[in-house]
Formats: sequence, structure tokens, C-alpha cells
Amino acid sequence: MYRLNTPRNLCNNFANYTSNLLELIHSNLGHYKYTISRGVKKCYITFINDYSRFTKVYILSSKDETIDKFMIYKAAIENQLDRKIMIVRYDRGREYDTTFLEKYHIE
Repeated sequence: MYRLNTPRNLCNNFANYTSNLLELIHSNLGHYKYTISRGVKKCYITFINDYSRFTKVYILSSKDETIDKFMIYKAAIENQLDRKIMIVRYDRGREYDTTFLEKYHIE
């Protein structure tokens, strides 16, 4: 057996970077490499709230739908929580165009 040189309670020491809901949203776009779903959906996009870890997943037909799904998510979550999204972070995988990024403070 191999023993890792990390503390046992590493997962328990995880700290949130935010102190309120909707301060930071993580977004990621992925695609199914070898599987196409029943409705010929090839991609998915996730939105994860950094504070609560609440995750919303949308299934997409193509990558062109990312901005539309973000706008749907933004409207729904802001109406539900009566707060505004402050920052959206993504992995620079070209999910969003530059004008859209500047408008919504996406980094």
C-alpha cells in the first residue's frame, strides 16, 4: 500500500472563497466524446455557485447555445434569490465571446 504525504483532513480544511450566494459562479462547457444523447445533444454546460456548491447542468445541442443558457440561468437564479451575480469564472475554453465577457464581468 502507498501512503500519501498529505494530511488526512485535507478535505475538511477546504474553505469557501466567497461569503454570500452568487458572489462567484463557476462555469464549464463539456462535450460527449463518444456518446450522443437521445435528442442528439452533444454538449453540456454547468454553473456552480461557489458558496453553496449548488450546481445546475444544461444539456446543449451545440456550443452556440451557451450564451442563451447562461441568460436563462442568470434570470432564474437572480429572481429566485433576489441577488445579482457578481463574477462568473470559466476555464477560457471559448465558451463566451469577448463583448459578452466584458458586459457580465466574466473572468
